[in-house]
Amino acid sequence: SEQKVRDLLKEKLKLDPRTIEIERAHRNGRFQQGERPRPIVAKLLRHKDRLTILQRAKNLKGTGIYINEDFSDAIRQKRKNLLPEMRAERERGNIAFLRYDRLIVHPPRGPPRNANS
Repeated sequence: SEQKVRDLLKEKLKLDPRTIEIERAHRNGRFQQGERPRPIVAKLLRHKDRLTILQRAKNLKGTGIYINEDFSDAIRQKRKNLLPEMRAERERGNIAFLRYDRLIVHPPRGPPRNANS
């Protein structure tokens, strides 16, 4: 699992895997033939490396590979409950996103973007 993480860092995220120290990497769940691949959980030694990887995760759009933070069940439930409110704020034209278990809302920075133009 650790080697798969290192390959992903190098090939997809264009990071040097030798500079990022992985404390532990393992798969979740049981292997079942014909099912989708099990997620890999990687614990990194440095918080700065985690931030870099999460920022570069947007380079994975369209690849079918996702990088997410591993939140506890309680935090995951709080975030799930905040999603409708976040969508509503975005519909109003505000900048809205989740940070840990809080909804952050900012007014738009410039003229509103029009999806039609």
